Amino acid sequence: MKKTKVKKQKTLKKQGCSLFLLLMLLALAPVVLATVILSTTSLRLTRTNLEGSVQTTLHVTADNLAKYCKENEITAMNASGYYEYLDSLKEEGLEMAILADGIPATTSIKNENDYRIREIPMDQDLGTEGYYDKNVVIEGNTYYGYYIPIMNDGRITAVAFAAERKNEITDALWEIEVVFLVCAVGMVILFGVICFFLSRALSGKMKETGSRVDALAEGDLSARKESDSIVREIRNLLQNTSQMQRNLAQVIGGVQEVSGELLNSVRQVAEGSNATTEQAGQISQAMEQLSSAAEEMAENVQNISDRMDEIGEAVNDISVSAEGFGRNTGQQQKGGGRHGKDHDRQQSFCGIREYHYSEDS
Repeated sequence: MKKTKVKKQKTLKKQGCSLFLLLMLLALAPVVLATVILSTTSLRLTRTNLEGSVQTTLHVTADNLAKYCKENEITAMNASGYYEYLDSLKEEGLEMAILADGIPATTSIKNENDYRIREIPMDQDLGTEGYYDKNVVIEGNTYYGYYIPIMNDGRITAVAFAAERKNEITDALWEIEVVFLVCAVGMVILFGVICFFLSRALSGKMKETGSRVDALAEGDLSARKESDSIVREIRNLLQNTSQMQRNLAQVIGGVQEVSGELLNSVRQVAEGSNATTEQAGQISQAMEQLSSAAEEMAENVQNISDRMDEIGEAVNDISVSAEGFGRNTGQQQKGGGRHGKDHDRQQSFCGIREYHYSEDS
């Protein structure tokens, strides 16, 4: 039975999830989830804001270029005069160009051989406000581009173009993503370490409480060292467990005292029962003796009754004899002599002797 009980206890201990793992999961899961959500949202907002900032910058740059070239007719002869202005923002990563019909593009964009390129694609309808294109491919490189028409006498004579390489924005976004990722991992590790020590402390206190309860269940009421916890509920649980141990020790001590007294009472009752049994035996013997005496008394009474009957018969005989003696006396008085009287006296005397003889027998 003990082995079966131990096996059942071990099986129960193995079942269920560990409190330490549960606390770690409850603590880290929200942190990881919140970090992922915040990082993803922040990266998306950062990308959106950065792309919006690029679009605004390119719009302002192209608009300023259009205003700079306004009321001026762009020809192959005077296009080279705009290079200085077109190259003014190159250090900021901004490229500019003037696109006009019939002449090569006038631009600050150069190819890998450090020559200015001569063609920039424009795939959409320009309109009067221009447009923004996120994917302008120039010499194998992708740019964010903004097109704005250059007006002269109310008509479009050329197009002002401003661009910024997309890979620079992508690199900047990647750096931001790396920073967010490092911060997120650092936060998770930091909170993980904090949660580890807190979970370990809490689970340790709960294990201590469980061991105390197991000891109480096994009947171990020995006093243990008082322990404390920073968690109010666990501290109360530890204190209540210790108080329960003390109360159980007092109750069981009282029960043991009462049990001892009860045992003594039972012993006294058993001894009294033995004495009662002996007395009952004595009473039984006395009853037997009394029964025997009653039987003897009944026999004596019967004997007395028989003797009384015999005495009654003797008295009857004496009465008969007395009557005969009276008759004889009368006869003697009428004509009898002394010899007749003597004969009657002898008969009476013989009757009396027979009565005494039968009474003695």
